[in-house]
Amino acid sequence: HLSESQGARCLSLAELNFATRHFSNANLIGQGMFGEVYKGLLQDGTIVAVKRRHSPPSQEFIQEVA
Repeated sequence: HLSESQGARCLSLAELNFATRHFSNANLIGQGMFGEVYKGLLQDGTIVAVKRRHSPPSQEFIQEVA
């Protein structure tokens, strides 16, 4: 399921798991203020950076990704 809003794409957890090879350490590219950042490759060939959170998003996190 893919939708676009204001230039942003919403991806399912299944798509993110596929893109990052289930959040493999081989794809870990950094540690951000709100969690780990992984490199991912979407099925259409788009390279993405994926932030993985381990807790509910804070207002600061929502503002960062909005």
